[in-house]
Amino acid sequence: MKAPHAARALLVAVGALILVAAGTAPAAADPHDGPDAPPVVALDAAGSGVDDFEFASFDAVYELSRDGSGRSQLHTVETLVAVFPEYDQNRGIRRALVTDYKGHSTSIDIVSVTDGNGVPRPYEVTGDGEFTLVTIAVPQGQYVHGEQTYVIEYTQSDVTSTETDLADGVTRDEFYWDTNGTGWAQPFGEVSATIRVHADLVPALTGEAFCYYGYEGSSDQCEIDNDGDGEFSATVRDLFAYQNMTLVIAFEEGTFAGAPFWAYVPILALIAAALVLFGLIFALVVRFVFWRDAKGRGIVIAQYEPPAGLSMMLAANIAGNPKKGMAATIVDLAVQKNLRIIEHDQGWSKVFGVQKLSSADLAPDEQRVMGALFSVNPFSMGGLLPGLKNLLSLGGSTPPPAADANGEVRWLTKGDTVLGQQVVALTKSIEREAEAGGLRRKPSWRPMLIVVGAMVLAGILLLIQTIVGGESEISIITGVVGLNAVPWIAIFAAGILTRRRPLTSKGAELKEHLDGLREFIRVAEADRLQMLQSVSGAERISTSDTTAIIKIYEKLLPYAVIFGLEKQWAEEIAKYYDTNPPDWYSGPSGFHVAAFAAGISTLSSSVSTSYASSSGSSSSGGGGGGGSSGGGGGGGGGGGV
Repeated sequence: MKAPHAARALLVAVGALILVAAGTAPAAADPHDGPDAPPVVALDAAGSGVDDFEFASFDAVYELSRDGSGRSQLHTVETLVAVFPEYDQNRGIRRALVTDYKGHSTSIDIVSVTDGNGVPRPYEVTGDGEFTLVTIAVPQGQYVHGEQTYVIEYTQSDVTSTETDLADGVTRDEFYWDTNGTGWAQPFGEVSATIRVHADLVPALTGEAFCYYGYEGSSDQCEIDNDGDGEFSATVRDLFAYQNMTLVIAFEEGTFAGAPFWAYVPILALIAAALVLFGLIFALVVRFVFWRDAKGRGIVIAQYEPPAGLSMMLAANIAGNPKKGMAATIVDLAVQKNLRIIEHDQGWSKVFGVQKLSSADLAPDEQRVMGALFSVNPFSMGGLLPGLKNLLSLGGSTPPPAADANGEVRWLTKGDTVLGQQVVALTKSIEREAEAGGLRRKPSWRPMLIVVGAMVLAGILLLIQTIVGGESEISIITGVVGLNAVPWIAIFAAGILTRRRPLTSKGAELKEHLDGLREFIRVAEADRLQMLQSVSGAERISTSDTTAIIKIYEKLLPYAVIFGLEKQWAEEIAKYYDTNPPDWYSGPSGFHVAAFAAGISTLSSSVSTSYASSSGSSSSGGGGGGGSSGGGGGGGGGGGV
């Protein structure tokens, strides 16, 4: 059965808002000083944030070949054109190149760094285990302005893999490569790449080639050209920050030899691995066995009356979906007439905003949400200006309308990291509120000591192995790899415990009440109407009273957002809005609250790390069209200096 148009349309806009959204001490530096530096101004004035600039273009030329043993070899020349502000802010850029691919090193070797005219630029190469960092900067106290070109030449090995596509079952060798990478905080006006396959590899090409672009995991495809003689090229334009272009070229199976590997693992590494495994298993057992939620009454009754005095942020926490708290609160404020949700057609996408109507009679959590939405100066460097810039950069689109006399409007954009950070802070404060209110408990810290102790002992054993291994390549490699891996595994294992706050009996009973609301939302319409006509409800609700039903359904709409049932509930409520449109929602084409809620619920993930790893792999390969942006080797990211 097809949903009403208004309810279906709400799902189309989900993608418009879903993507709203640190390195360790470097290794020994490898300085390379060019004879000539670009024109700079030698002043001591400090600029603003060094990531506040953009790239006019990124172009890469990849020459793919194989050595005498059949292993893949890659020669890369990247040309980045940065556009810096005219005031003193930046000394250059830092390029982060992913060191490993499919679990092995690609042996990155930086050949040269020049400007657009071939004049060497001073640069420094460092490493943090995951990335090879190429810092290209003028000396301290000097700055670069305007358009600057950086040409980075480097080589790599073992850049292909053998994959079996789950879609067609065919096994292929693949060159699956990210270009600019998903770790840039800057937008790119244009990203282009050319892959030149060596002549002796051309007969092994299957003819399959794919291009993907967007944020990490995006399956949006772009056009890739094949000249028939082993040269492939692709171009995408107007990429936002943290967006990437990925290219996939397929070869016959067996075209390339795999990276070397060793079947023997030193005994200390085995003991260390056992300790790490013990720490992980112990953390999981404690988390899911000893730190389970307390039992409530054991009875869940479908009901439509929400718990009294419970904020949406806290309800989302108790329901086990805290990231939905902000979305639910905004929808709740709209239903209460404190906000109006505004939909704006942005051409190929939809943009949502919230208009402030009233701050009267707000609960403390609601006041904090209103403060997060409307306390930031929209014209500050950290405010809405970056988000509006993203909106206005959409080709052929029209800007959203300004606020009218009825109230201030906050437009919700992909790049609004300021609001994203505030959402994270609000969510964490609610965790403390749940604990203080006796709804959750803070467990003992002793299991954490056991987990950390096991990881520390594993690290000591790996360090000993690396030191006493002498010139044994296996010992050194396993030791170094293990020493880099153990801290991250320890953080993960500790995170399993530190983030856990089990429900108390009081919290469990409250969750059962919320589960009752979930059941009411999930049941069929006929069953809901029967509940409304029950002995307890007949005096208040008449199924012929559309206004009364809308009032009940609107009250449950924020909870539907928390439960992830906004699609289903929007379809139900849209039936009544066909004749009674909501005054708290303004849009050109009807009701889209579920799409709005889905977009807001992802704001808490908008705080990104300095460099987003794009070294992940696609288990089904990319040759059958099942790949994604950020799913290959290469890529990485970077930023300003």
